[in-house]
Amino acid sequence: MSEEKNTKVKVEDEVKEFQPESQPQPEPQPTNMEVHKHPHHVTHKKKWGEYFLEFLMLFLAVFLGFVAENIREHTIENKRAKQFAVSLLSDIKADTAALHLALSYGNKKIKGVDGLIAQIEQPKEKWKDTLVYTYMGLAGRTRPFKHNSGTYEQIKASGSLRYFKQELTDLLNQYDVQAKKTAVREDIHQNYASNLLNPFVFQVVDIRPVIQIQDGRLPTHPLVFRKTDAETIALWINYAAVVQSTQERTVVEYNIMLAKANQIISALQKEYHLE
Repeated sequence: MSEEKNTKVKVEDEVKEFQPESQPQPEPQPTNMEVHKHPHHVTHKKKWGEYFLEFLMLFLAVFLGFVAENIREHTIENKRAKQFAVSLLSDIKADTAALHLALSYGNKKIKGVDGLIAQIEQPKEKWKDTLVYTYMGLAGRTRPFKHNSGTYEQIKASGSLRYFKQELTDLLNQYDVQAKKTAVREDIHQNYASNLLNPFVFQVVDIRPVIQIQDGRLPTHPLVFRKTDAETIALWINYAAVVQSTQERTVVEYNIMLAKANQIISALQKEYHLE
């Protein structure tokens, strides 16, 4: 029993001999780590340069947006201005054609009144009745000029005159003023012709041959003169002279308007490359 015990002790001693001695563990030391704050951390204090950079970026974003919007609006306005220019050019070309006709007829009428007065100033037996009727028809007939103002009125009402350069805007406004002056002169002329000369003539002649001659037909009714006394002839000459005078003044306005129309046509063609 004693021998067995000694043997067990001996084995335990041998096992201890081969086991490594336990090393003492070092005590944990507190770690002193430096904390770096991120620029976007709530406790990070910004430098003035960072504020300036953020302001600059914000300013550039707003400014570039403003520039882009201006470019877009400018492009739209230019496109709209050209559309208006095309329509204006069409209107004013139509005006010039109508003005040429009005001038041609107005000048013809002025000469017709000259011919009428030259005939009826003579003694009745020297009258050439067909000429008197022909000139009389010219004196009493009116062909008013019709101004094409639709596009201009649309532009003005919509505030779109700002699309055009000031020089062109001034020309358009001057043209509009001249058109109104021309219309006033026409109204005066038509009033004298329609309400003064023509009612008087109806009492002196048969109007049916006058209408036939004006239409280019041979008269089928006799060329009669119901009154040919000196007082009637004197009144006839005065009424015809007033109509002639108002027609002459209207022709002056036509010429002024035509000159302004041609200025606008040239300006539109040059500015917007139109034909």
